[in-house]
Amino acid sequence: MVLVVLHNDAKEFTDLTGAVTGRPPPANALAIVQGEDRLLGRVVVISRLTGGDAVIATKLGRNEARFLAHVLGAT
Repeated sequence: MVLVVLHNDAKEFTDLTGAVTGRPPPANALAIVQGEDRLLGRVVVISRLTGGDAVIATKLGRNEARFLAHVLGAT
């Protein structure tokens, strides 16, 4: 799945991913949340992400991954 961050949010996203990179688990991860309390996923950040694009590698099944992509607007 590919996540595209809007231009006006790219700096904040870069700062956020830089802040968690290199931390020990679970502090090296970001939560993907819908609304106020629906956890859709948790992703480990391997390196600071720049340029507004991110690839999310996951162990989700095909249907779960498609659902997450749909909810995030990637499909």
